[in-house]
Amino acid sequence: MPPPPAIPLGEYELTVLGRWATVGKANCNKSVPNRKPTAKIITAPALVPGTNRVAVTVEVADPDGDQVYGYVKMGNAPLRIVTGAGRARYEFDGVRVNDIPVIKLHDGWDLGP
Repeated sequence: MPPPPAIPLGEYELTVLGRWATVGKANCNKSVPNRKPTAKIITAPALVPGTNRVAVTVEVADPDGDQVYGYVKMGNAPLRIVTGAGRARYEFDGVRVNDIPVIKLHDGWDLGP
């Protein structure tokens, strides 16, 4: 490794790889529970002026810093995809202001094998 005609690794590279393997093995033995992502509605559902759309602003966070994905849904409107943490505004056609936003999030770790 790597296959010929590559230059063989030097002593420094072998030392770095050895340390990396040792640290990785030690960390793999630790059981660190995953913390699930969270969502908070920042602005309540409100009509977008001059349209029949309702907008809501959501803030998504993950305490572990994992990549977050999922969706936000209101009423019978198509869901809006969430890809990452942060604040985002979602608009929905043909829903009522009093419809409750439904937010479903994952960070990969909570899905299992």
